[in-house]
Amino acid sequence: MKTGCDMETTLALSVITPVYNGERFISGCIESVAAQNCAGVEHIIVDGGSTDRTVQILGAMGKTHSNLRWISESDRGQSDALNKGIIMARAEYIGILNADDFYEPGALSRVLGIIKSFSGPRFIVGACNVLTTDDRLYYVNRPSVLKFENIMVDEGMWPFPLNPAAYFYPKAVHKVVGPYNIEEHFAMDFEFILNIVQAIEPLYIDSVLGNFRFIPGTKTHNSLRDGSSQAIRHKIRVAAWKRAPFKTKMRVASLWMAHSPKRAYWNFRQRCSSMFITAGALPRRPE
Repeated sequence: MKTGCDMETTLALSVITPVYNGERFISGCIESVAAQNCAGVEHIIVDGGSTDRTVQILGAMGKTHSNLRWISESDRGQSDALNKGIIMARAEYIGILNADDFYEPGALSRVLGIIKSFSGPRFIVGACNVLTTDDRLYYVNRPSVLKFENIMVDEGMWPFPLNPAAYFYPKAVHKVVGPYNIEEHFAMDFEFILNIVQAIEPLYIDSVLGNFRFIPGTKTHNSLRDGSSQAIRHKIRVAAWKRAPFKTKMRVASLWMAHSPKRAYWNFRQRCSSMFITAGALPRRPE
């Protein structure tokens, strides 16, 4: 196992980046965190044994970025890498930044201010820019009403966070909801969100914190293009329903019944526009 540099300081936030063969973006990812210029932030990169220049880049940048820690070894996928990063994390709060995404200027400073202002644990969620392949803004994901029943009933009307670059949470929550599911390779973040919104109270900030690049060839892009993402999220919803306590199931059922007429209307609109969405293979844009 190859390891990067270490440091001793008071930490408030650990940013975790899982990566495999990410030489195209890893330098920019590291600079995105460093450019936040926030004391008390460590950046942990978990490489899955890349065969391109990722490890060489990590080695070189680890010498000049004191906040950077990294390992490189084989793993069982992105969820496994995230779990390794969580074990390594030394801060109270965790952020996840995929190698091809980046933070909005000042995002981490704002998050650290929120962490210091609350005595109890919160699931801090901001807005997220969804970018096209040439970094043009497609739309802004604003998951302003984060409730388990809302996400279960209609993600179109009540969107969930599309990308972890725009949310942060206490490391200790994994003691309640468990680690990321290493058997889930496509929607581990969606599964995690359904779990965490039941465990701690979300706090939505109507300010852009992260930027999500929707890039051809990535898992997210491919699953939307071939239509598998919908089936994957349905499977995760069914499993979440089975695990939910009776009172939670009643809330979901009540909302479903009240929302049925609206849902039929939204489904009709989505079917009418599906040919355009599928052609571009982009996440559904809110109306």
